[in-house]
Amino acid sequence: MRARCARQDMLYTLVMQDAEASTARVVEAITEFVFVPEDGAAFEALAVDARLKIARWTVDGEGLLPGRRATGDLDLGAALVARDVDDWRSAGRLEKPRTAFGFICAVLHCVLQRRRSAGLPAVTVLSCDNLPLNGDLCKRSTLRFAAACDADLAAWIAAAATFPNSMVDRITPATEDAHRAQLADEFGVRDAWPVVSERFAQWVVEDAFVAGRPDWDRAFGGGDDDESVLFVGDVEPYETMKLRLLNSGHSALAAVGLLLGHRLVHASLADPDVAGFLAAYMRQVAATLGPVPGVDIEAYQTKLVARFKNPKIADTLARLASDGSQKFNSTLAHALRAMRAADEAAPPPRVALALACFLLSFAEVDEMGQRFALADPRRDALAASGRGWLLRHALDAADATEMRTFLGLVFGDDVAAWDALVAATHAVAADVRARGLRAVLRKP
Repeated sequence: MRARCARQDMLYTLVMQDAEASTARVVEAITEFVFVPEDGAAFEALAVDARLKIARWTVDGEGLLPGRRATGDLDLGAALVARDVDDWRSAGRLEKPRTAFGFICAVLHCVLQRRRSAGLPAVTVLSCDNLPLNGDLCKRSTLRFAAACDADLAAWIAAAATFPNSMVDRITPATEDAHRAQLADEFGVRDAWPVVSERFAQWVVEDAFVAGRPDWDRAFGGGDDDESVLFVGDVEPYETMKLRLLNSGHSALAAVGLLLGHRLVHASLADPDVAGFLAAYMRQVAATLGPVPGVDIEAYQTKLVARFKNPKIADTLARLASDGSQKFNSTLAHALRAMRAADEAAPPPRVALALACFLLSFAEVDEMGQRFALADPRRDALAASGRGWLLRHALDAADATEMRTFLGLVFGDDVAAWDALVAATHAVAADVRARGLRAVLRKP
């Protein structure tokens, strides 16, 4: 990516698409690209630049919490984390970090050495990861890493740096050759690394910046309700709404759509049975939400369905289903606990159906007998836990014990202890096996 971007002066094209039109504009925000493992000196020069105010991070979940995503705790014994800690202890610094936390602490260490003596403030570490309370998580794990390397550094980070929470909502498929070809055909632009997205964008950021911030809320939107930046005192209500409706909706849609033989997101929602399921699922999950300032939650659900149906964003159900166990845990577990607290005897039926389909998807074959691949790092353990459900000839052997084990692996023992949820998910899985998923979806 660095080589391709350098050849085009760090410019790239943002292509925004909906059913009515596509628009493209060249983005000029990137001025330099430093690949840290190969150029530690350039990295240090950036880290100690007095103009540096915000260090913004986007790291995938496994990079942020290697081996400990379910617990939210940094594993200091993870191989790359341990190597960064050892290198730091040996040299008193870290020139070539291998992990997100090594990188963050190396930046802040440079800041500590140069800025503290000059009376300059620390930097804001702004996480944009698709994880709940990402700033709190980043701060907790960064401090754990820093304490293992340098107690004084950890104390200074805790006192001087800020880690705002943020929530980013925009569907952006991974860049593929088809996107490059489409950009050339439609706009006559040759771009080695365009970004294709839907038109909608919402960025909600906790307003906690130690050294000031740009007025992003003025730069974005321009009166367009589909593109906005909000600075708020508490991100959690917005994040919870997005996680429970958009993200868990994606996971539920993927499980049901794949079993019915669909492969593309927008095509699956052209199926009225799938569209009806998703709308009912979101209504049942939305009942667990509190107020979200400035947001009509019913209108938000309607907007979500329209966004998922966007034919120009040809996202795949396989991508939505990837790493499904972690996604369901991070987006639905708290909603399930809220449902249990509200009415322990009555788990919502469409939620139970989504979880049943998620288990059945580990057979990796749809109801037409066509195979599909399911990418989940816990695939083997989850498939083994529900083996009675995944072997068609062993239907009679499947019992609620296996369903409880499966739900425990995904959501934790407390959720799996909810007898009504286990029974409802078990029953609807048996119904799907006996009558077929489409018949169950059409059941009143």
